Amino acid sequence: MFPKRQTGPLVVFIHVPKTAGTTVNTHLAAWAGGQDHIEKFRDKPVRLKSKADRLHWISGHLALNQMQALLGSATKRPLTIYGLMRDPVAQIASQYNWLLEIRHRGGRFFRGHPQPIRDLSDHLWASDNADPGVVIQNICARPGLFLNLQARFLLGDDLKFSEDTGVARLRSYSCLSTNPDQVVSAITGAQPQQARQENASPYHIDRSVFEADEMQAFLQKRHRFDLRLFARVQRERAAVKGS
Repeated sequence: MFPKRQTGPLVVFIHVPKTAGTTVNTHLAAWAGGQDHIEKFRDKPVRLKSKADRLHWISGHLALNQMQALLGSATKRPLTIYGLMRDPVAQIASQYNWLLEIRHRGGRFFRGHPQPIRDLSDHLWASDNADPGVVIQNICARPGLFLNLQARFLLGDDLKFSEDTGVARLRSYSCLSTNPDQVVSAITGAQPQQARQENASPYHIDRSVFEADEMQAFLQKRHRFDLRLFARVQRERAAVKGS
């Protein structure tokens, strides 16, 4: 009834919010036994160790350094780490929209979120989200939820970012891509079957707000580490395809 203890590498997927990570998890669940949202077990060391020793894959909303520390204390298995990036403008727009979506869904789903997130969702709904300046103010009020989120997850939240900070940590990844199918294929060895995107939400904000000149200037300055990391990953993927 229980999986046997594994001796081979443990597949680890760093799941950055709103980057199609839930879709990747769905494909991995069809491939082999695993566990998403491993962060739920941070305070349950016995269950965490059992999962880390016996499952084929684990994913979670944890930064690279957090994931390595958590699993390093739970298992002696080597880790093979995978990550996925999304266009940074699309990702931050989706993250903003998700905070609107949770209130739109309401009921038990909304109540299941922490009170500060519910308060923020209420505030965003009361905002003039057609005004780029207002959206920028809302982002700046909670920068940890929005700005450079992908870089902080994929390179580690223990870094003080500068122009080249964290580049060496890219070598931690067996595959870091901008294409979810490539990540799934790298892990499973098979091209994933076409599937609808999981955890997608209707938009409650006009996405053109994030293309406005004022917003673009703001993102180039305050969101630049995500933008630069995304460009680097794109270049490296293009170089591999062209070789």
